[in-house]
Amino acid sequence: MSLAFAHAFIAALTFYLILGAVFGLTHVVFLAPRLDAGAKGSGFWFRVMIFPGAAVLWPLWLFGLILRRARQSPPKPWRRLHLRLWVVLAPLIVLSLMLSLMVRPVIPKNDTLPAALLERADD
Repeated sequence: MSLAFAHAFIAALTFYLILGAVFGLTHVVFLAPRLDAGAKGSGFWFRVMIFPGAAVLWPLWLFGLILRRARQSPPKPWRRLHLRLWVVLAPLIVLSLMLSLMVRPVIPKNDTLPAALLERADD
């Protein structure tokens, strides 16, 4: 495993967890009381307890929300097209970000620094 791949993997994992934290917080605060009748009167500690699951499994929750809304609204051809495009483009965007992180130079070069400073930095 190369160093560039490790950096790209860590960056993708960080991106996934940041999105998960945002979605998990949104789910715990706003969506859980609306979607589940048992969560309506739940307290603070219940929400703390379900946050890690919502943060890690956010793609499944999001896919479930998309399917639930698709079932509630009347079927329209453009909605099915948008769902298909979302399912195809979302992984492609993440993959392109990972590939761009892998292709970029590992050590950036700064030619504007004086040579004496660069030599001291190498020691």
